[in-house]
Amino acid sequence: MSIRQWRHARLTWADAANYYESKPGRPTDWSAFVVFDEQDRTVRGPGDALAHLRSRTHLLTALDRRIVEAPGRLDYPYWVRAQLPPEQRIEYREWAGGSFTDCIDAIADLCADPLDVRRRAWCLHVFAGVSDPDDPTATVTVVVLQVSHAVMVGSALGAFLGALFGADGQPLRVPGLAPAATRPHHAAAAVSGVARFARWYLGLGAVLVRRAASARSADTPAVPSPAARPMLARAPGRDRAIRIVRPDLGSLVGRTYTVTAMGLAAVSLALQRYLGEHCAPVVDVRVAVPVAVGAAGVALGVNRLTAAIVPLCTEVADPRDRVAAVADALAHERRIATSPEVLDRLAGAGAVPYPVYRRVTDRHDRAASAGGAPGPAQTAVTSVDCGGEADWTYGGAAFRFVAGIQSLRPGMGLVHSFSRAGDSFAVTVMSSPLLMPDLDRYATLLEEGFAEVIEATGGRRSGTGPRGRG
Repeated sequence: MSIRQWRHARLTWADAANYYESKPGRPTDWSAFVVFDEQDRTVRGPGDALAHLRSRTHLLTALDRRIVEAPGRLDYPYWVRAQLPPEQRIEYREWAGGSFTDCIDAIADLCADPLDVRRRAWCLHVFAGVSDPDDPTATVTVVVLQVSHAVMVGSALGAFLGALFGADGQPLRVPGLAPAATRPHHAAAAVSGVARFARWYLGLGAVLVRRAASARSADTPAVPSPAARPMLARAPGRDRAIRIVRPDLGSLVGRTYTVTAMGLAAVSLALQRYLGEHCAPVVDVRVAVPVAVGAAGVALGVNRLTAAIVPLCTEVADPRDRVAAVADALAHERRIATSPEVLDRLAGAGAVPYPVYRRVTDRHDRAASAGGAPGPAQTAVTSVDCGGEADWTYGGAAFRFVAGIQSLRPGMGLVHSFSRAGDSFAVTVMSSPLLMPDLDRYATLLEEGFAEVIEATGGRRSGTGPRGRG
């Protein structure tokens, strides 16, 4: 690959941010786990798992890559082909009838540390022989996908699972993913970084630096004590806990509201009640909702996303009125998040040199970890629709449901993931025991919130499906 071609392998600032900010104890990686029936109670061993992956490797070549840093981190990192054999992308665990609860605990532990993207951008963890969460006499296989946010976003999950488990054998394509270089180009990367910094400094960058320096004040704002910080804005620590709620959306026919709006209303009810039970303030609670910007975000690379910061309308008492209020707020904030002004600002951030970006990021990270100014949202909700057809199989075992997992971050100690595939719908909740010591209680409140929202919007109050916990 020529140097000119190599330049296309460089990560955009948004993708590089998801790589650089992924650190032990606070990764930006995202994960998803897929549950398959083992109706014949046959536990498929590591050889079967490896054979399955080998049979699909040719469909996943787009992700066969690793990150290479520029010398001295003078410029943004870039992609180089990894050419890893399948056996280095899969980890098998014989669960031997172990409980689904313990399996979810193990998955939560995986979420504490990031992948080393300098070696591999994704991997699979296979848990076989796990007790069925719906039928204690049966077993399931749980396949966990762990992937760097720099290489793929949640909207590509359906395509990935289709390539890995689908019958049609379509190669995976990820919008915005740069081509990978065939080999590292260290000298070119270093020269590029120096040139980028010089252009930035001699232009607008120098003006911004001087303006920022003159605006500094000798007065340093006081950092609140841990007890004074909002419950979900404290440092989460390394421990993770996961719960799964599986609401029954089948009773809704011709629904008026989107699943995301209904889910936000359920989160609103649950979080208000949980915080109230723990004597925490429930005023002005907001949630971050990722918003895809499509072709308008081409400068962002893979992470063509911005965030809508949506108020949860906790002042609205009636569940149906709250759904309507949250839906209106979601639509309004999405328009703001995708406005030309926001998109121009995001695109313009790519002109900032990598050393400057890292310095600013480290300063913000230290402030967030120390409990400085609270972020704009106390929690996050992401929603992924994998499509109405989910005829996925693993070793002959039929697909049951899929659940996604977001990452915790400083200042945001509770995250929700909505995942739909075929007729299944699952909500994954993750937090830290340091912040939410009774996540089971929150999961129960979330079940109740979904049931109320479903009934209020025209469905039957039939409760929810079985709940997995971890």
